[in-house]
Amino acid sequence: MTDDALIRLRALCDAATPGPWDESGLRSLLRYGRKHDGPWDECDGVIPDDTDAAFIAASRTALPALIELCEAYAMKDMLSEQSLCAPQDEYEAATAAVEAAKKKLEAVCQK
Repeated sequence: MTDDALIRLRALCDAATPGPWDESGLRSLLRYGRKHDGPWDECDGVIPDDTDAAFIAASRTALPALIELCEAYAMKDMLSEQSLCAPQDEYEAATAAVEAAKKKLEAVCQK
């Protein structure tokens, strides 16, 4: 993933309403929300359901966690490429950041 893509995704997350989001409120919004000029069921034949609400709610916390994991891996990779120059403590900190980001993402996925 490119740095630009991560920056754009991070900006989307930062601009959105803070999470975590609850599925129940999203279900109502999806059922009665409007798309374009008509109700959902009159547009493209798509009717959002509870699985869509669950996906959107989970995405609000999962996407920032995935971005954090990508950034941690990128830092670790950069430091490993510079292994002769990078201080060992920086590499160990990057490795710890990867493990912390993995745990954070796992916790989000278990909810």
